Amino acid sequence: MPRGVPPGVMCISGSDPTAGAGAQNDLLTVESLGIPCATVITALTAQNTSEFISSYPVDPVSVKTQIRAVLKDMDIRSIKIGMLPNSDIIDTVIQELNHELKRREMEGLGIRVVMDPVLRSSSGFDLTDEKGIELIKNNLFPICSLITPNVREAAILTGMNIQNIDDALASGRLLLNMGSDQVLITGLIASGDSAEDTKGIHLNNEDPEYNGILYNVLVWGDGHFIYKESFLEGLDPHGTGCMLSSAISAFLSQGNNMKESVAEAISMVRRAVTYPKMYKKGYSVDPLVGLKNESLRYTLLQKVRRSVDELVHANIYSLIPEVASNFVVSLPYSMTTEEMAGIEGRIVRFKDRVHSHGPWFGVSDHVARFLLELRKFDPDVIASMNIKLVGNWGNICKELGLGVEYAPRSEEPKQTRNVEQNTMNWAAEYVMKGRKKAPDIIVDLGDVGKEPMIRVLGKSPEALVNTVLKFHGLWIKHKDNNS
Repeated sequence: MPRGVPPGVMCISGSDPTAGAGAQNDLLTVESLGIPCATVITALTAQNTSEFISSYPVDPVSVKTQIRAVLKDMDIRSIKIGMLPNSDIIDTVIQELNHELKRREMEGLGIRVVMDPVLRSSSGFDLTDEKGIELIKNNLFPICSLITPNVREAAILTGMNIQNIDDALASGRLLLNMGSDQVLITGLIASGDSAEDTKGIHLNNEDPEYNGILYNVLVWGDGHFIYKESFLEGLDPHGTGCMLSSAISAFLSQGNNMKESVAEAISMVRRAVTYPKMYKKGYSVDPLVGLKNESLRYTLLQKVRRSVDELVHANIYSLIPEVASNFVVSLPYSMTTEEMAGIEGRIVRFKDRVHSHGPWFGVSDHVARFLLELRKFDPDVIASMNIKLVGNWGNICKELGLGVEYAPRSEEPKQTRNVEQNTMNWAAEYVMKGRKKAPDIIVDLGDVGKEPMIRVLGKSPEALVNTVLKFHGLWIKHKDNNS
């Protein structure tokens, strides 16, 4: 028998041939969450990750027919609206949605409409006409559960000069007066640098505590909520707005409330911004990074198990420090230590032999947090193992041609020493200062109550094992020669 499908999303938007934005982005975003997605095309565009060249609107009759065909067959619980290229298409969408909302109201059914008011491309191309903008403000916003303008679009819609959080809240109130239930204003950046190359604005905020923070502001009738996250400097990939609004629509379609849906969508987009797709002229978000990450979990556990078995078989007991070792490997698109696999109970030494338990995710907090922080600077590094700081380590590294860097705890600021998370942040920043690529070896000479340590890094678990085994072989050779 055919299997039923969950409630879905209908995305009304333009086509992007690169799939970085528009209907293709919507489809990838929603379907990656296991939620059915229908797409209604309003325009064919010629664009890529760095420029918007031209737009070819679809016949309004075609838009109407597409909407009706989808609603006749699919259980649509939310609708995302993106590019609407002219007033005729906008009017068509308004009529069709009003008809559907009235029908559902009579049947006691609900549907939530999310609109991303894409009025102008980042390269300055107008995506709808002046009459269309007035129709959107007067007739489309009133049937929306949420609108998601970035800060520049909010400024266009309200005529305000938005320079701080209070301005954003005030513009949100003005937009609420146009009829939408809630408003999410995105892209407010607190930083001292220029933001000419971003969709956001930089706030007039001299307090350094707020520098490097990205704000998204959700406003409703008598309240608001501010989402805060660190700003990823230099990253503004194509398609972030499309992905955010379609992700919110997807979470809403499953019965989640607005505040939770926005939070989940922001988290999803952040991963896609952290690991964008790179092309010849620019880059775009990758809506599938979360799905790709999850698909590799079992394979990663197998690799960690095989790698550690190899180290146990080689009996590297003389490299295991007093605090024991761990062998940690990150999923390729990790955002937290829960997405890093390590050995439960660590790799331990029993006299002259090595023992380890099985691998699992989120079990090696210390090594995993350091690797997570290091990957913010060099995402090619996915594996790390801590080993004993043995005698002649410098000669061994030189003989193997390994790049070495230090993380001297004596230079760590007092304010970070008592908080392990802060220590890991400091160590990663210290090691990577002035570097684009991570070293092969990081030496920690220890401190009071802190055992000296070597952290070995690798671009794969196999590469990490290879380095450790070579290091072990030379260490044994040096010991034998000295004896």
